[in-house]
Amino acid sequence: MRRSAEQITDMVDEVEQSTVSRQTRMDSDRQLLRLDPFNSNTDVEGRELGTEFRSFTSNEPRTFFQKIVSLLSEAKLLIQVPYGMAQEEERYRYDLAERFYYGILESVNQRLRDRIEPELQDQLAGLVPARGWGALRVLLRNGEDGTSFPDIKIWDARNVHWQIGDRGLAWACYKSTRTAKVVQSEYPDVDLNNYNEEDTIDIYDFYDSEHNTVVGDGLILKPPTEHGSPRTPVVLAPVGPVPRMWAENQNEGQDNDTESDFGESIFAPNRGVYNSVNEIMSIYLELASKQLHQTYIHATDEEGDELEENPNSSDAVITIGREDKFAPLQHIETTKDVALLAQTVTGMVQRGALPYTAYGELSVAISGYAITQLNQQHLTVVGPVAKTIQSLIKDALGLIVDQFLTGRFNPLTLRGFGNNRDYMQVTFT
Repeated sequence: MRRSAEQITDMVDEVEQSTVSRQTRMDSDRQLLRLDPFNSNTDVEGRELGTEFRSFTSNEPRTFFQKIVSLLSEAKLLIQVPYGMAQEEERYRYDLAERFYYGILESVNQRLRDRIEPELQDQLAGLVPARGWGALRVLLRNGEDGTSFPDIKIWDARNVHWQIGDRGLAWACYKSTRTAKVVQSEYPDVDLNNYNEEDTIDIYDFYDSEHNTVVGDGLILKPPTEHGSPRTPVVLAPVGPVPRMWAENQNEGQDNDTESDFGESIFAPNRGVYNSVNEIMSIYLELASKQLHQTYIHATDEEGDELEENPNSSDAVITIGREDKFAPLQHIETTKDVALLAQTVTGMVQRGALPYTAYGELSVAISGYAITQLNQQHLTVVGPVAKTIQSLIKDALGLIVDQFLTGRFNPLTLRGFGNNRDYMQVTFT
């Protein structure tokens, strides 16, 4: 179906408005990753309190994220087509299938490297844990040299909008914002003379089961063009295993939208706890800063009598009258309850993320078996994300195969290493 620019814009914007809660959640998670400074001098709504307390921002979210990304990025990707009871000729075809898949991934990674981007698995390892969703645009393209090549683009799920049809994905769109200058360079045939170079334009990269259309500010930047895929060439997957759940509206005016709960990021258990960590550590930081310069009390009957020397100077000599009194003010200390609270909160952080043993931190000597048991927490966090990345790559490879089998593409020459680590170069027709 060929849709107008207005139809595409309306369809995408309608879906975008229905998923605002999910986008808001992703934006707040992004703030955690950026380690946006915690401010002790504002209330919950961000209003100034008129105080000047010290503020501490914990690096817990970032270090946790980097650990998960490292585990997922360095994981070995294994592709196998089981032989089962297959005959020798079938086994040969299955071996070729494995080489085909490995070759596709190597070709995709080479194109990404050429564009100065991380490889496919690395990008998914960075996006899926942070967003709770993964999205890939998957296409085969015919080259000018008579061959074809796979083109997989990693989309940030924050800006992807879609609709499900009777047979899966009906359409998907990646919405982004660019300046008129950039848009003009990408689409030189489009008239943008009414725009200043720095004006921003919302770009809709729209795919349905037949065509790809690019729309910007009501203008058709790229007319409907057949993409050659037998179905919508986009792969989407949420982090599970919790399915979408419906919350009945118990109270009038209560938001019963559960969109933000479906496809959760790795920060879900600790979002509220991180603020408590920052607040407690800010209290400790403020009290520690007060120890830097000791406060003194100078009691005297002499009117207007002031000390000329700074009592905190190491070589200061203070002269006072025989009847005067000069004593340091007692330091302010926290109660034991604060220390207990700090331990409780950090324990919650570990249970919602990874134990500190995952970072090589051991407070006491424990056995290797005990460390292994503690590190089983890895599976709780990494398992669902790894399964999502696995599904994305598997479905993307399947989509490449389905496109190649349509017969609309030139032969594929693929290079790379297979399961046995032998280098191969094979041309597939």
